[in-house]
Amino acid sequence: MGTVYLAGDGAGARAAVKVIHPHLLADQEGELDDAIELVRKSLSLRNEIGYRPGIAEAKLQLVRLLAEQGETEAAVDMLGEARVLAAELGMPSHKATAAVYALMLPGGDADAARADFAAHESRLDLPLRLELRHRLWRFGGAAGDLDAARTMLGHLREHAPEEYRETMIELVPVHSAVAAAG
Repeated sequence: MGTVYLAGDGAGARAAVKVIHPHLLADQEGELDDAIELVRKSLSLRNEIGYRPGIAEAKLQLVRLLAEQGETEAAVDMLGEARVLAAELGMPSHKATAAVYALMLPGGDADAARADFAAHESRLDLPLRLELRHRLWRFGGAAGDLDAARTMLGHLREHAPEEYRETMIELVPVHSAVAAAG
């Protein structure tokens, strides 16, 4: 939900992401205030048009960004809203993301997050599974989650064009984090 994929020198992909998902690029470049503002604008538009899956996605992005910014009270409130909407919509990606993002907040339960993630994992795409496994390891502490993330990263790398195998690690923050994790 929050990964920008850039290949090669990244210039063309970076330009496309800036137009289509500017909040992801701002987030990747460490501009959390800008990313939060852009996601809030996106959320407002999605509310205006009644696009409920997009509303849930934007709320989950805000949970992650607010938690990273240290705005835990706002993140907790937003997580509650996102979880209700994810349950109403029955979307596995949103349910699993909400469960794992809860670990970033006070009172997060690693066992519950891992169980919720496991219940939906088979229905998630590989990049989201990799991101969530990394977060499960980072905030839940189980080495098996890091091992799973490394296996997924290896699969992605193995199947990427040879000329992009290094840059896909360097230019995608979750990939470089998994590759560097201890």
